[in-house]
Amino acid sequence: MNNLISIDNFFKTFNSKNVSLENFTYPKTPDIGCIRKIAKQLFIEKIKPFYNQQDILVNTAVFNFLLEPLKNGNFYSFNNEPLEVELMLSSKLLGISYFDGGVYFTREDVKQCWESRVFHPNKTYSSEKQIGFGLGTKFIYEMADFIFVDTIFNKLYTGLLTDKRFFAKREDII
Repeated sequence: MNNLISIDNFFKTFNSKNVSLENFTYPKTPDIGCIRKIAKQLFIEKIKPFYNQQDILVNTAVFNFLLEPLKNGNFYSFNNEPLEVELMLSSKLLGISYFDGGVYFTREDVKQCWESRVFHPNKTYSSEKQIGFGLGTKFIYEMADFIFVDTIFNKLYTGLLTDKRFFAKREDII
């Protein structure tokens, strides 16, 4: 599956009115429960309220879409750099960027795999027992309408169109 929105249109979306751009920084943690709390806080305090104001309901799968890259960045970057997350919210698109201070997303081979939604042939291992099976990456690949790796700034960008299966207009449900 290719991106359903071009890179140019992805970034143009966030240069328009009625968008919310917020950056968050979190220290790395050995506790996966803390990563879940971060994702839950962003989902409940930032994502859901933004879309509720626009009468758009957000499916809980969006929580997992936010959580999986956070877990990967926390447990696979092998450094003490903080996790940086940028939420890019618009009525048409939910965009999320991730930076973990590692070198994984600086590599062209990684960029090609992620943007083509193909698993990288070299598996990365973590001491965390609840991750490392490739399920999170598969989930992101299947769910994302947009994946872009910026090798210069070492960031992963993911996006979901709000007219897709994980969002619903309130009037369509009532």
